[in-house]
Amino acid sequence: MYKDYKRGLDSRSGPSITMESGDVGRQMFQIQSGMNMKQTYLQQICDLDVDRPIRTYRMTNIVCTVGPSCESTQVLKEMVASGMNICRFNMAHASHEWHLQTLRNLREAIDQSCKVSHGSVATAIDITGPGVRLGRFSEDVEVPVQLKKGATVVMSSDKAIKKACTKDKVYVIQGFIMRAKVGDKIFIDDGPLCFKVMKKVSLEEMIVEVVHQGEMNNNGLVHIPMTTPNIDVDEYLSEKDKKDIKFGVDNQVDMVFVSWVLQPEMVTAVREALGDAKDRVMVVAKIESYNSVKRIDDILEVADGILIARGDLGNDIPPEKVFLAQKMIVGRANMAGKPVICAAQMLESMVTNARPTRAEASDVANAILDGTDCVMLSRETALGNEPAKVVHTLAQICQEAENALYYDATFRDLRFATPVPTNVAHATSIAAVEAAIRGSASAIIVVTNSGRSARLIARYRPHCIIIAITKSQHTASHLNLYRGVFSVIHTGGSNTQWYSDVDQRIHYALGVAMDRGYVKPNDKAVLVTGYQAGPGSTNCVRSIVIPRREEKASYLAIVSQQNDEDSCSD
Repeated sequence: MYKDYKRGLDSRSGPSITMESGDVGRQMFQIQSGMNMKQTYLQQICDLDVDRPIRTYRMTNIVCTVGPSCESTQVLKEMVASGMNICRFNMAHASHEWHLQTLRNLREAIDQSCKVSHGSVATAIDITGPGVRLGRFSEDVEVPVQLKKGATVVMSSDKAIKKACTKDKVYVIQGFIMRAKVGDKIFIDDGPLCFKVMKKVSLEEMIVEVVHQGEMNNNGLVHIPMTTPNIDVDEYLSEKDKKDIKFGVDNQVDMVFVSWVLQPEMVTAVREALGDAKDRVMVVAKIESYNSVKRIDDILEVADGILIARGDLGNDIPPEKVFLAQKMIVGRANMAGKPVICAAQMLESMVTNARPTRAEASDVANAILDGTDCVMLSRETALGNEPAKVVHTLAQICQEAENALYYDATFRDLRFATPVPTNVAHATSIAAVEAAIRGSASAIIVVTNSGRSARLIARYRPHCIIIAITKSQHTASHLNLYRGVFSVIHTGGSNTQWYSDVDQRIHYALGVAMDRGYVKPNDKAVLVTGYQAGPGSTNCVRSIVIPRREEKASYLAIVSQQNDEDSCSD
């Protein structure tokens, strides 16, 4: 029956690109790119094959959280080699001294593991925002604290126990106690531990009872579902948040993840706190409450990216609705051209186990099929037994999932959603992706300084890798947030002639890509450059054949009289 149906689909006429089945180049292209250009989604999934080879590169980026399990240079080096693209420092845990030392270890690991000059690993700090956390337990208390159903605990705002909590009495801020009502449920972290408020003793103390057993950790997140704290503008960021942001700026981090973004003004407050660094540090809003889901469009408008914190979100809305929220948020982020990270319990079982569950592997794959740019590991790397192995496993799942994406339909949808007429930058990006599809290109090569051109091309989700050539380390790091972008930092000297300088950069980047097996001589590629030096001039799209390494091809037919070290592209 399937064969008859497949023959019917194959015989249908339409605009999709087809070649004769005996075309070897087409077959090799399918293996290299994993691109799917079928007439229908159903035909595309019917043609999936478990024996199909994966590509030599991964399009989805991996965010890893550092912790006690991966603080050493050696383990971080292994994680970089396994595929870590962004390293997340959760400022809710540990001291600035610990984070600084781990950051130094990370940079040492990057220097040791990167054989070529490229975008390497970006760094991000995760600030608490208006989220409420427990205090720390006394040193004589075994952490995590296990609590059985029916056990009672006192929650107190007494600062004397802020760093001396016991299993029977824990610290929370007074505002949280005042907001709680008798009968409210209180979740700790992502669950399953859940309390019920039994009695309000005073404005500073209340008694809660365990209704779902679980464990408490130091600085565990505390949350009452479907409640919104009353926060004034000057309370968006705590003093600790401001100190954490200053720490990030002083130590040249690339991104700030903002927890519990309830409204767009919180993102604006973080930008203001960044001061002079606001143009070089990206602000990513974490969506982890019902209120933030309902205001996603407003938040997308001001944030540089979105992080879907599914663990906390699953405490605020029914768990069976989390997948709906995820798909909606990813879709809207794709439409807005903003990168999106899918996080929480991606491979949670690998904290202790050597292999993920089948459900976890499917969960990761489905997030990629939804259109996420990045997937994030939390406890898996921060506290797990084998952080590097988790990263490697996640990378493999990502590559397999990317083979199943319906690239052609995704591009059509995004192109259709682009208003007409559009500006030159968007038109150029659409033309580049269209040329890559029609020409069966192995890569799109773009010369960029600010990264804008590469970001716009990534917005249209090409089937192939985007090789972004830049001179800026910050630009390269920022591009780690975008799906399918591989950054190459050109550190060589500049040629006095602009067009020769651009040719030199392209030749260097192709050498790096060939070293990594991303492209090979005689592959087709699409080249995107400017028509002259300076920002705002990117409007040239041409198809090329990648030359052998020893061949010094001239990629620009345009001769410019301008000399500019930073040259050619925005």
